[in-house]
Amino acid sequence: ILKKRVDNAIKYLSELEVGKDNIGCKVKVNDDFFYIVQGYETSPPEKCELESHRKYIDIQLMVAGQENMEFVDIARLSEKKVYDDVKDVVFWNLPSRMSKTTLRAGDCIVIYPEMAHRGAQNIDKSENVLKIVGKVKI
Repeated sequence: ILKKRVDNAIKYLSELEVGKDNIGCKVKVNDDFFYIVQGYETSPPEKCELESHRKYIDIQLMVAGQENMEFVDIARLSEKKVYDDVKDVVFWNLPSRMSKTTLRAGDCIVIYPEMAHRGAQNIDKSENVLKIVGKVKI
């Protein structure tokens, strides 16, 4: 059932047309899925937080711009800030190494709760990003 909800959410998000006017919009699609339109400027890695979620699976769809993102299994981490149940986020201390990928316009990534992620990172320089972040309830 969870895989089907994730697949349906990816299809839904990929069919959306959003622009800068939509930044900040939070839309509840149903009881198990909502999305937020984000717009921000990327930052140097040292200014980006490593985080994970417990209640929701992240689906991040890059609309415009590009960023680097790092990942690591939470089993290898120690908490930096205690879990915030309202915001569904826990922040982690940085490990010695992480996997890294680059997200560019049109890319979509699914991030499960057992994977911490640190996105919004500059590639060469700071740039504006437009992204849709879907949240699928576990």
